[in-house]
Amino acid sequence: MALDYRQMMQFHQQPIIREPEHTSSSPYHIRKRMNKVDMLEEEIYILRTLMEKTAESEQSFTSEMVVHISSLLDKKIYEYMKLNHGRRHSSYKSDLD
Repeated sequence: MALDYRQMMQFHQQPIIREPEHTSSSPYHIRKRMNKVDMLEEEIYILRTLMEKTAESEQSFTSEMVVHISSLLDKKIYEYMKLNHGRRHSSYKSDLD
């Protein structure tokens, strides 16, 4: 199911529940972190699909809409990489213990 630009902007502007800044190894916090990673993966997929369809319909990779969606996509990928790096680092650290 693809979203049009208006639907994507409504989806993007909805508040996201953030987990506390402190880190915890409790199963609750680990599960919550996994949910955030899953959510980011879904948002990235939606934005990428929307960007591809918009670029195709406008026949331009440099249209204002495509550039805007690409910028949102970059931010989500950055968030994902930051979370995923922390997850890999903590699992590597636990392997050393």
